[in-house]
Amino acid sequence: MADADLVALADRLQAADANELALELLGALHPGHTRAQLAAVPVDRRDAQLLRWRRATFGDRMEATSSCPACAERIEYTLSVQALLAGADDVDADDDALAGIGRTLELPFGELPGPPCRLRHPSSQDVGEALRVASADTAASADEAIDAGVQALLLRCLAGSLQPDHDPRRLADAFGRALAEAAPLADPQVALQCPACGMQWDEALDIARFLRADIDAAALRLLHEVHALALAYHWSERDILALPAARRRFYLGCL
Repeated sequence: MADADLVALADRLQAADANELALELLGALHPGHTRAQLAAVPVDRRDAQLLRWRRATFGDRMEATSSCPACAERIEYTLSVQALLAGADDVDADDDALAGIGRTLELPFGELPGPPCRLRHPSSQDVGEALRVASADTAASADEAIDAGVQALLLRCLAGSLQPDHDPRRLADAFGRALAEAAPLADPQVALQCPACGMQWDEALDIARFLRADIDAAALRLLHEVHALALAYHWSERDILALPAARRRFYLGCL
């Protein structure tokens, strides 16, 4: 990606919400596809592509921080993109962005009464609709909103209709377990332990937010270079960003 395009992308990402953020990033990676096409890509397939892009552009090591939910101790930890990709499909980021749309999984026999259930891997569109349902009833409690969102996601992904003997809550739990095993990047979690109080918990990992932080940092470095060179040489931002990185470093070294 050209430096000017990276700065422009960083600007666009500022206004994106959590679900739109991942789609905006995937659109930058695959500009030849429409937003509707990319929204149908399974979220695990989407995030695998974003991780491969992140590794190719910024490297394998990811630095992260968290706070202990028990004592609020600040925790720093490191992740490896390669490790996160261990359970992902063996598909490169340059391959067809739309591969995997409509992919389904079957719940293991005995998980639920009745005939086996098949469910489609959730997409960004499915997640966006579930979030909309969860936030629609402003009078609902947090637990009620979560239940409403989970059921909306379940019904969107269910291949067929809900059977009379299927308890939606049990079905959602079984779906979550099967999806975590078949596609870990559908809902990536990192196991953490507080060094101060010893509490252990699993924390959700938002791949798109990590990538946005990297892009923001890279864009900020570029803008600092633009500022320094524009002050010294009175060149425009467009002309400075069009220079090869090595040439910019040379001119900066002359200041």
